[in-house]
Amino acid sequence: MNLPEETTEQPPARVAQEHRYLTDSEAGTHRDRIDELRSIIRDQAYELNSLKAKTGAAFGGAIFALLLASCAAYDLIRGNLAPWLFLGLDRQFLILALAGLGLVSLALLAVGVLKLRPGAIQKQAELEELEREYETLLDSQA
Repeated sequence: MNLPEETTEQPPARVAQEHRYLTDSEAGTHRDRIDELRSIIRDQAYELNSLKAKTGAAFGGAIFALLLASCAAYDLIRGNLAPWLFLGLDRQFLILALAGLGLVSLALLAVGVLKLRPGAIQKQAELEELEREYETLLDSQA
């Protein structure tokens, strides 16, 4: 008797929990489950790596903007405007650029911190759980 397949998608963590214990009579489904897990792990790992790359880019941009702003502030305090005048920036524009770089730095730091929210940690834990199940299935198949 063929049962209709469910058409609703379930979150990967739930999928991983449903097929945790398989009997030896379901050996054909082992291979299907291994292929399914491989695909889910690949997708989640790509998503997690993308999130980490965006977070790193936000922090890197924030540090770069902060360093530029601090160099400009140092030169303003010391009265050394020659390098900035060489670039075509006068004192008023340098102050404006300093404020702008400082705001950009703070905004990028905020974006980086928001990307470190618990959701990313939960995604990492789900991925590790799927990898453990994948290893278990590979070991039981061998």
